[in-house]
Amino acid sequence: MLWFDKKPYNLRNQAGHKRKAPINTQLPIEKKRLRNFDHINSLPNEILLYIFSFLHIEDLYFNVRPVCTRWHAIAMMSSAWTNVSASRNIPTHIVKRWIQSSPLIKRFKISNRNDADVIVENVAKYSALLESITIEDCWGSPERIYLRSSALCKLLTRCKNLGKINFDRVKIRSCKFFKLLAKRKNHAQSFQLSYIGPVTNKQFNALKESCSGWIFTEFIEIDDSSD
Repeated sequence: MLWFDKKPYNLRNQAGHKRKAPINTQLPIEKKRLRNFDHINSLPNEILLYIFSFLHIEDLYFNVRPVCTRWHAIAMMSSAWTNVSASRNIPTHIVKRWIQSSPLIKRFKISNRNDADVIVENVAKYSALLESITIEDCWGSPERIYLRSSALCKLLTRCKNLGKINFDRVKIRSCKFFKLLAKRKNHAQSFQLSYIGPVTNKQFNALKESCSGWIFTEFIEIDDSSD
């Protein structure tokens, strides 16, 4: 006895069966449009300026500024240049350009340089809002290890908001700056001085005359040879 299946196996129909492709409910992505879309340049200037404020000054000047005209203008805004520091690898003319184009500098620092006199003179001339200055391991000029007292005195007389001075491994020959520094407390309610370097007995006595209410570190060396 023969039995016949109501739905016989059909090799032809089985081979010709095609699965339906899944329906894609997402909209097609225009790859070309996304590739040409510049997300960061769509931000307003205020947001870009806030982002740039987290960068070091050297990155801001050498890497961000040359990108385009817009970034150049934002990177050179005075509000982005309130905290400036320069090590020995930055040329003198570049540091002078930073100072002269940034009248809102409040904190300034130089380290391991041999042009401190020129830099300090520019800071005294253009940075009237200066609040803090740090000079570490610097020479006055390539030929002279001592910092020129006249430049430092200009700093004290012109920068009325200056309330913190940090000198580390520097040498000052004249006593004039120390005498003027002793009178500084009459122009400011609080003043912080940190000086690590050689001083003469005259320089030290000039500071002791009016040091009440000051905060200062010990002078590590009394240099009698410079009297």
